[in-house]
Amino acid sequence: MGYVILFGWLILLPFCAGGLFRTVKNKNMSLSAQWLWGQFYLWAIFQVVAVHFILKEGTLTEVMRVYVIVSVCAAVSGLIATGKTAMDTGSLGRWSLRGLWTKGDKPDTNGGTMWKKEEIIPAVIFALLWLAQMLAIIFLAVNDGDDAYYMAIANVAESADTMYTANVYAFGNTELTYRYALAPFPIWIAFLSKISGVHTLVIGHVILGLILVTMSYVIYARTGRELFGENRCKRWMLLVFVAILYVWGNTSSHTAESFLLLRTRQGKALVAGLVFPAMICLIIKMGRCLEEQKKISTENYLLAMMIILTGCLGSTLGGSLVILLWGSALLLLAIGYRKWNLLWAGVLSAVPGIIFAILYLIR
Repeated sequence: MGYVILFGWLILLPFCAGGLFRTVKNKNMSLSAQWLWGQFYLWAIFQVVAVHFILKEGTLTEVMRVYVIVSVCAAVSGLIATGKTAMDTGSLGRWSLRGLWTKGDKPDTNGGTMWKKEEIIPAVIFALLWLAQMLAIIFLAVNDGDDAYYMAIANVAESADTMYTANVYAFGNTELTYRYALAPFPIWIAFLSKISGVHTLVIGHVILGLILVTMSYVIYARTGRELFGENRCKRWMLLVFVAILYVWGNTSSHTAESFLLLRTRQGKALVAGLVFPAMICLIIKMGRCLEEQKKISTENYLLAMMIILTGCLGSTLGGSLVILLWGSALLLLAIGYRKWNLLWAGVLSAVPGIIFAILYLIR
């Protein structure tokens, strides 16, 4: 039953919440993108809720009580938005499993999606590489010294109902360490363990590996669509190259590939493996819109806000670096395309993340 609950919280709930971004202008958003952005939405909510109770030295139970209610409301609002968009466009009937990767491709005369040999080969290679990584995450073990703190924090939060006030290296209590308290990714793991009954180590070492690695490929698939359009062969080749880099990218313990495959239960892996690629994907999307002289929709700035808050969830410094990337990219786009209104909208979307950075400096 615990794994069914995890499936609901990690797959179904984000998918429902992501329906908030399925508008009439964005009616062709793929199912995978809806799941992806819905999870960033829920992560952003958790960052705000958890930090509030951590600074009050509250309990995990209090975080659960508020976060569950807000998350369910987000999922319901996403379903309502999806239903409204479906009624306005009549597109609900066109959803299919092909939407995971091929939404927008031209169908053949039989109603399917035409596949060419040069597309099938890289798709099969990627599927095998992805499967090998999933099996390695399930059956192999990774020993990392940082687990002595991060996973201990998650386990203590789940068992003792305290957050960052217990000395996990020895015994007794300690003052809040704001370097960690403002980035409560281990508390999110503790939350998942609390609601499901599955041990924090199982969630951190196995479940999150499966989910987050797959989610990173969804991000690169979205990036490939922005770069190569409907050229499916190039998109699959991009995923193959990314998968190869993941498998053989462990040239040191501090590469993004090592973080994602070997240390997914740590917030820095979330920032390196998902947050930065997601922000780059969003920036490329906005740049393409400007190149095609299209208006930048409000949802892009909302997504940027959620990505920045997710960066703060994983790492206080990581969130600051994501803000720096976002601001630098918008400045270059504004200068290059002479769209100065990008700057004030971008600043507004970064304000929540800036608040957490200021909190860190003050404390």
